[in-house]
Amino acid sequence: MKKLLLLFVAVIFLFSLSADELDDLKVGLALSGGGARGFVHIGLLKVIDEIGLNIDYISGTSFGAVVGSMYALGYSAKEIESAFLDRDFMSVISDKVSRKDLYIEEKRWLDYGSASLKINKDLSINMPLSILSGNNILLFLTEYLSSSIYYDEFKDFPIPFKCVATNLITGESKEFSDGYLIDAVRSSMAFPSLLEPFEVDDNIYVDGGIRANLPVETLLGMGANYVIADKANSPLRTKENVKDLISVLDQTININMSLWVDEAVKKSDLVITPDITGYNTMSFDKIKELIEIGEDAARVHIEDLYKLVALQNDKLRYTKKRYSIPKSIRLNKIYVKGNEHLSSRKIRTLSGLVKGESYTLNEIIAGVKQCHNSKLFYWAYPKLVYKDGLYNLHILTKEKGKGYLNLDIIYSSSDDLVVGLSTTLDNYVQKNSKLIANLKMGGKNSFIIDYVKNFGSFYGGYYRIFPYIEEKKILNYDSENNSKLNRINNLQVGGNIGVGFFLRDILVGEGYFYSYRNYAYDDISAFETEYKDFNSTGLGVKLYGESIDDLYFPTKGCQYLIKYQYSFKDFLSDSEYKKVEANIFKSFYLNKHFSLNFSLETGYIYYDDDCAIYKSFEVGGLDSFTGYELSNIKSSAYHIPEVGVQYNFDKKFFVTLERQ
Repeated sequence: MKKLLLLFVAVIFLFSLSADELDDLKVGLALSGGGARGFVHIGLLKVIDEIGLNIDYISGTSFGAVVGSMYALGYSAKEIESAFLDRDFMSVISDKVSRKDLYIEEKRWLDYGSASLKINKDLSINMPLSILSGNNILLFLTEYLSSSIYYDEFKDFPIPFKCVATNLITGESKEFSDGYLIDAVRSSMAFPSLLEPFEVDDNIYVDGGIRANLPVETLLGMGANYVIADKANSPLRTKENVKDLISVLDQTININMSLWVDEAVKKSDLVITPDITGYNTMSFDKIKELIEIGEDAARVHIEDLYKLVALQNDKLRYTKKRYSIPKSIRLNKIYVKGNEHLSSRKIRTLSGLVKGESYTLNEIIAGVKQCHNSKLFYWAYPKLVYKDGLYNLHILTKEKGKGYLNLDIIYSSSDDLVVGLSTTLDNYVQKNSKLIANLKMGGKNSFIIDYVKNFGSFYGGYYRIFPYIEEKKILNYDSENNSKLNRINNLQVGGNIGVGFFLRDILVGEGYFYSYRNYAYDDISAFETEYKDFNSTGLGVKLYGESIDDLYFPTKGCQYLIKYQYSFKDFLSDSEYKKVEANIFKSFYLNKHFSLNFSLETGYIYYDDDCAIYKSFEVGGLDSFTGYELSNIKSSAYHIPEVGVQYNFDKKFFVTLERQ
């Protein structure tokens, strides 16, 4: 009955218009920015597909440009929905390189800082341009928008399309109608402070929402005479709702944005305003909810949408061909652009892609992603160019600087508060080298210099120089009542010189010469004790390998470290000293929530003097055997087997039950 009523209304509306007006009806769809709130656009598109409404033009800003470009290229609303729901989109907007994707030589170092500042050639310090650089976003866009290479201009898409960005230097609005679509969309969504500004043809662009968050004027210029505007930006916040960094950024930009949106609304024929209260720019974990909200908002205007369907009569859904990237792409040539310090040959080697060979699009994306996994680039993404039946690949890059200053503040039960400052220099002293100088002060004091020169990219050798000064605290306990007797400050000054080999993501092996001197003195004690300083010099070997998917909460893979040291008595050593250690871990993936973990830590020390307190293994604490307090047990030999079940209940939080 309801459909008959809608049809009756549409017929009345149909006969109220002239024949010329029917023939000239051009429906334009404007999709606003709004960050994650832009997922409501997919809900509107699902309703449009369901009722068979034909869209003649699409304009989009920011996230509206992402959704709009996909629809303009011929993707259905359901295909767009699947593209976002079938993956962890939080990982798409993150710059973090998955542990499993790192090269083995990069796994030798933990991140020394939670905040990084670039060191320029003149030794000045640069603040970061944004929180995110957006490499994974570029790869996502490449996966879904690469078919645009078959069209000369955006007006040739199955649905003519434009997206809007803002020139950061002039403040002018820029309508992208040609060029490389992925660059245009990435420029349109460069939300200030969150996503790095993007350069195209020597111009720097930020989010188009600064000047045209609801690009209705763009549609009118394309030829639309009936505009549907989907408004996904939030209204200005109340005082109570401005309470964190994201909300302040959102409010600051929204003040000016609202003025432009109000003008755009006045020029629209149908404005759809989803209820996005409680959602913000970064609500990327609420995709399904937002799509449903968008769909509900569209159904409020279902009668108006059905009227347009009736007016279009038998107008074809698409009058232009929809192209698809072939399953196999033979690369005629491979070019590299944007590199400043690294050679094009080095970057091609990192990608693993070879001209003359054939690949799928996903294999090309995965290959170029390997460049970014080297941690040498802000972004590295592929651009396919199709001409005369041939495919050329352009690897577009933006290199990181050679030097970084890293800051860190850490609190732990073992070391209390520690403030860290480090400098990292990549390829600065020599090609294919890394130099790290790290200073820590607080509950733990240390200064290290770690220099490695690699020979080879995936497989090869290296040499390493590692001088250090480290002061740590040693606790001693009464074996009878388990009470603390005293705390000793232990100062060690020494260094290692080693040579080794690495095998891509499999194994690192190293042989090294080491030497150090140990000093000890009371920190907190009920009685005065004399301690013996001693020297130790010798040789060591170690093997390290891993395939785990996360350093702290792995769900699959293995990890192992095996070390052996031997010191020679009377050769810069006060005693003969042998030490072997092995840490082995294996995780078995059971399903998306559960994994089963096994580990074994074991060690053995032999020494021929009375310096046992410094040469014994310390057992106890959170990172050792949890049945004892930190450093509660000192022993020349230990074995700690462990089995555990790990539960991941919403991708962010883990609970582990272990038996040691």
